Amino acid sequence: MPTQNKLIVRSNIIVLVIVAVIGMMLFFVNDPYGLKLILLLACIIWANPFAFLNRTGIDRIVFLLWVYDIILCFTSINTFASVRVVRNSTTLYFAYLLLRQVMEYPKSVRLLKQSICIVMGVALLLSLLSFFIFRRSVLDAGFEDTYSFRFLFLPLGHNTNEWTTVLLGFAGLSLVFHRSGNFKAMV
Repeated sequence: MPTQNKLIVRSNIIVLVIVAVIGMMLFFVNDPYGLKLILLLACIIWANPFAFLNRTGIDRIVFLLWVYDIILCFTSINTFASVRVVRNSTTLYFAYLLLRQVMEYPKSVRLLKQSICIVMGVALLLSLLSFFIFRRSVLDAGFEDTYSFRFLFLPLGHNTNEWTTVLLGFAGLSLVFHRSGNFKAMV
């Protein structure tokens, strides 16, 4: 049986892997070899989250959604696109399993919050900078405003509707972090 310190170190390493995978997904890192999935699978094998995971109704629902994605892959007309969706949902399901284990250790939860805040901050900063560059380019081309070109702006490769959804998720996480009382300690 591993000692408590070893479990916390292992949990912190898993948190860093999960945040790296989230960052890779957010910034559209090209992953033709499935590195994200391999990293998470290695963490699952190393951590063995199935041994002590208390199943809840939410766990069952997430599992059923994952199985539903897999079934849809076999019944889809466009198999290539379906395989990509299944790969993403499998990556997120594995991350969910690991996060369930990480939540047992408060120090790891704090590291998770800090790491996600850093990723969110970098993403927001890059998004704002890209908007100012986009706006300046449109205005320098002789146009009066950017309204006619709003569909050409793709922050971090996402269309604006997807990016708005990501920002709403970031806002929700920020509110949760603030309400948990650790937000001031992280800044």
